[in-house]
Amino acid sequence: MAKKKILDIPEWMSDEAKAHYEWLFPKITKENDVEEIDYPLIWAACDYYGRFLTSEKVADKKNYLSAYSNLLEKFKRKLVVMESKEEGSEEGREDVISKAFE
Repeated sequence: MAKKKILDIPEWMSDEAKAHYEWLFPKITKENDVEEIDYPLIWAACDYYGRFLTSEKVADKKNYLSAYSNLLEKFKRKLVVMESKEEGSEEGREDVISKAFE
């Protein structure tokens, strides 16, 4: 599957989420091939981080940070699975991403 162009940051993201995306995205792409299908996962993680920063309730902060961490962990696992799949599996990238959300 060919790499896609870098997509623009969605307008719906908060300023905090956009700033985090601008910080996080270069770190992710430095070592990994990010495809168009990966963007919603990264955007969602940055959105949760932005919500974490602006939340006033401690319980909400914990929930947003947990969601952020979980999404990034799923992204990391997907990359590991993709590396092993490139060595001969019949399963496609979309199937691996779907399973990462289960």
